[in-house]
Amino acid sequence: MRTRIFTGRLRRAAWLGTLAAVLAFPAVPFIGASSAAAYPGFTVSVTCTATTGQSGSQATWEWWQGGVGANGTLVAIGSVRCPNITGSGTSSATGSGIQPAGADTLAFSVDSVAGNGCGGTGFKDISFTPGSSVSTKLKVTGKSPCSYAVGPKNTVTVDASLQS
Repeated sequence: MRTRIFTGRLRRAAWLGTLAAVLAFPAVPFIGASSAAAYPGFTVSVTCTATTGQSGSQATWEWWQGGVGANGTLVAIGSVRCPNITGSGTSSATGSGIQPAGADTLAFSVDSVAGNGCGGTGFKDISFTPGSSVSTKLKVTGKSPCSYAVGPKNTVTVDASLQS
């Protein structure tokens, strides 16, 4: 009979331990959610328009802590590339992520690839308070042929934005 009582107590202790684990598990995401909410998510969109085709046009972002370059630390990087266009047309793409916690500077660039090594690039650096929202737009047009190339005429316009 002592064995049954002892076994019953073990079952009860095991059941209470399981119940405590199940109740504690959902608390972890809620605890993490409040700290993650302090750093906004961001979306990057890029739209490319070409007169005779494009391949390789993109938007790139870099999140820095302490400013851009040698004095700062690169904490995250990403890019979104437009799908290729054959002939005349438009293509677009989007990307997203979470703004890094310590980031205080955004370096945003856009590359327009018009063919034969021709195109254009635009840059924008934005300083902000870590955890605050950031928004920027950049539009670049590249033309082919450029001064050092020959080939078909082409104009590629890349319109990109980042919003957190």
